[in-house]
Amino acid sequence: MRFLIRLLFILVGLVFVVFAFGWFYAASQVKERLENVVNNSRGSDTSIDFDNVEISGFPVSFNVSFTNLSVDSQSKGLFWQAPTHVVAAYSVFSPKSKAINRL
Repeated sequence: MRFLIRLLFILVGLVFVVFAFGWFYAASQVKERLENVVNNSRGSDTSIDFDNVEISGFPVSFNVSFTNLSVDSQSKGLFWQAPTHVVAAYSVFSPKSKAINRL
């Protein structure tokens, strides 16, 4: 009986470790890809820029926080700048739901 309880705790612990690793890996990939989008947009017709991006919300969501987010399309004569701080939130358990909040 003790063996089964230990095995159960080990399995639950392993599931948590794998989930945590996956969350932090996905967060680093999101941040890296957002930075790549900004770098690739420089010098093109439409540029995207932000001062800082942070990923938070472990373990139940991805909250992507932008500081001074802006989009500039020179050929269309459009410029958009977000309020100082914008947060896009995505739930881990409901990936189709999303929310964008400005602070």
